Amino acid sequence: MRANEVLNEAADILYQRETKYGDFDITAYRTASLQTLIHEEPRSAEQWCLDMVATKLARIYSSPQHLDNYLDAICYLAQAAHLATTDKEEL
Repeated sequence: MRANEVLNEAADILYQRETKYGDFDITAYRTASLQTLIHEEPRSAEQWCLDMVATKLARIYSSPQHLDNYLDAICYLAQAAHLATTDKEEL
C-alpha cells in the first residue's frame, strides 16, 4: 500500500468514526477530564491523543503487519495537531 493510500484510508476512518461516535473534540476533552480525575494531575486532550499514539506504536511493534494500528496512530496524531492549534473556545 502506498503512503497516499494509507493517508486516504486514515481520512476515511476519521469521517466514519465521527459519524459513529460524534464530535472527536468533545470526546477528547471529556477523556482528558476523566484522566485528570484518575491520575490526579491535569491532562489535556492533546496529551490523551499522544497517549493513544504511544499505545498504537506499542501495538505496531508487536504486530507490524496490522495496518489498523498505523491508521489509528495517524488519526490520533492528526487530531492532536488539530487540538493543539485550535483555541478551545473555537471548538
